[in-house]
Amino acid sequence: MELERVAGSACLAGLAALFFRKAMLGNRHQEIEDRSLRLHVAIADALASNPERVLEIARGNLSRWLRSNPGSLAYRRWSEILGEWNTGRIVALLCSTSGEAVQLRQSSPFCGVLPEGRRLELMGLHDARRA
Repeated sequence: MELERVAGSACLAGLAALFFRKAMLGNRHQEIEDRSLRLHVAIADALASNPERVLEIARGNLSRWLRSNPGSLAYRRWSEILGEWNTGRIVALLCSTSGEAVQLRQSSPFCGVLPEGRRLELMGLHDARRA
């Protein structure tokens, strides 16, 4: 329960920053970062609810990626994070708007965590799938 409370407040801060930036900026690059943040807030919620499942998916993805690209600094950083950080700290990172968080979300190992329909909804593509 404590983890979900911490996750909730970290993610609320991330969403507040997202809405502020959207109102103030509106450029295409920012839209991509905002979409990534929305996805990772949902992933953070899933992580807080079911850490074993979510971390298993992320570690499996990362293991495959590191085999094909062992020199990737981003993958090595994710490996460190998933191996050493507690769940609450990972949740906070996923919802953060820090420079490191923005950069790490570009190579996030959490693909496959969200159901496809939810992912498309968060990306604003749910209607495109039906077409």
